[in-house]
Amino acid sequence: MRYDPEIAHRLSLLSACAYGNTATGEAEESAERITGADQAIAIDFGSVEIVVGRYGPDVGLAFRGSSEPDDFLRDLRIGLAERDGLPGLVHKGFTAGVFEAYEGTKTVVDGLLAADGFVDVGGHSKGGAEALLMSYLLKAELGISLRSCHTFGAPAVGDLDFARAYDRVNPETFSHVFGSDLIARAPILLRALGFYARTGRTVYHTRSGRILFRPSPIRSFLDGVRGVSRRLGRRDHRLRNYVESLERGRR
Repeated sequence: MRYDPEIAHRLSLLSACAYGNTATGEAEESAERITGADQAIAIDFGSVEIVVGRYGPDVGLAFRGSSEPDDFLRDLRIGLAERDGLPGLVHKGFTAGVFEAYEGTKTVVDGLLAADGFVDVGGHSKGGAEALLMSYLLKAELGISLRSCHTFGAPAVGDLDFARAYDRVNPETFSHVFGSDLIARAPILLRALGFYARTGRTVYHTRSGRILFRPSPIRSFLDGVRGVSRRLGRRDHRLRNYVESLERGRR
């Protein structure tokens, strides 16, 4: 499968819906209204919240980024460790959340996915990291027909062995990076030292509205530096930037 801007845009919107209140039905209502889902189900696992939408025979699911104190504590568990079902070494915090949500997510996806349907997975920030891990499990462990995974401003989740194994299983993974988004480059020092590695293909969004699939190393480096020195990293990390950029790209 090639990069599909419609699926990328839908998953960015679904990722925004994942920030909605699951208890009141806000997340489900917005997923049906904004993304055109035939049916939506929101699942709350505490620090992991997911919105699953059915689109004809297909299913899209998106993970919420960090918004609660417990989320940020889990984000900081950056140590790498082995985990059954996953190759290489992976982020302790993100992995713990994904395995808490695994059985429930699998049940909902199985209930909505048609026999000839495909699954697309996405998420913003922490949610993008969790989307990567869940994508691997759904494809490698269950053999679900995963079509693509799109992450928006997501940090790295594992070492080079994990990244290589992941890319073999899920080659249609797109890592969206907007401008100087600092979280999309995290954990910066550990990545520079080779402990963490990026997965998927980079989709680079410039502030001027261009989408680049092969950004120059110089551009990427300078934007990374600006993210620290000019404090653009936090501003550029907003999911709204990704949604609006993808919206422009569809015109």
